[in-house]
Amino acid sequence: MDFKGSPTDAHYAPLMTHSAGTLAKRTALIVLVVVGIAFGLEFLWMVRQILLWLVIGSIFAMALEPAVAWLTRHKVKRGPAAVLVTLSTVVVVLGFATLLAVPLVKQATQFVQDVPNYVDDLTAPGGRLAWVESKYHVQQRVGALSPKALDLVLGARAPVVSAVKTTFSLVAAVVSIFTMMVLLLIEGPRVWAWILSMMRPDLRDDAGEFGHSVIYSVGGYVRGNLMISVIAGVGAWIVMRVMGVPFALTLAVIVALLDLIPLVGATIGMIICALVALTQGWVPALVVLVYFIVYQQIENNVIQPVVYSKTVALSPLAVLLATLAGAAIGGIIGVLLAIPAAATVYISIAELQKLRAEEREKRELREGVVVAET
Repeated sequence: MDFKGSPTDAHYAPLMTHSAGTLAKRTALIVLVVVGIAFGLEFLWMVRQILLWLVIGSIFAMALEPAVAWLTRHKVKRGPAAVLVTLSTVVVVLGFATLLAVPLVKQATQFVQDVPNYVDDLTAPGGRLAWVESKYHVQQRVGALSPKALDLVLGARAPVVSAVKTTFSLVAAVVSIFTMMVLLLIEGPRVWAWILSMMRPDLRDDAGEFGHSVIYSVGGYVRGNLMISVIAGVGAWIVMRVMGVPFALTLAVIVALLDLIPLVGATIGMIICALVALTQGWVPALVVLVYFIVYQQIENNVIQPVVYSKTVALSPLAVLLATLAGAAIGGIIGVLLAIPAAATVYISIAELQKLRAEEREKRELREGVVVAET
């Protein structure tokens, strides 16, 4: 039986040949795309450290941008303004670090050494927390942890080669981050202007406003978070000094650092300070605990709204999810970078929604004009 249109007919041979060639080309293109993506991901993984430095440098640059912009408005060129702001920041940070370094290291070392004694006093029979020892065996756990914590503070047991390698890595990271930050402060506006020049003319204003919102919102969050942490640390230090709590400076620095971590950081700092104050009696511990509870209410309802008034406000759920994701990806550094990154994404989505709404309004206005004319 003869079937017309059979694939074996000579009439359909060119079509089959063309289809096979097209299939081969598409297959080769897909393979090339997959291989390219794989190589791209591998490259990003290899330079992940540099990308992390770039992100940190970008966030710091956003935080210092208003100061640089203020100097440029007062007839200072962009390059000298960026260098001046960076050097001023470094001098201030190093000044505070120099003032705090010697007493802080001394107190921190003594604090780690005395932790087992404090735990023993609190959990011994007749102690204020004796029930904790009988149920959880805290003394044994702290006794095993304390030498490790002391080694972390002093680095006493680290091999010399490892210590030197760690020091050089830290120096390289700091130098790289500050170099990237300065270059971003100097060249950032020029690069952004070049990017805007390649966009459609009707999108340039909206894109420029979008970039401005991201820089000032994220930078404002970083500055505000650091300011609030300093306030928390100074307030804690004053209260603990007044109540005679030992290692007040070390505990205040711990409070300031933990306050950088959203949601749970301040609570952890409160628990640590209250437990240390408990070694001096129930009254100092109660006063410290009440202070932290009252301060948290003031910080959440007074200080944060004022400091963050010109920045983005994320929901608690968004903060929690961003913090957990940052911890999973980059540990403590990831936690500190998670909120600025989440704020950037939030601002980006909000600005894009705003642009779409404005574009829809313009389109509806044009359609209304056309209908009116007809």
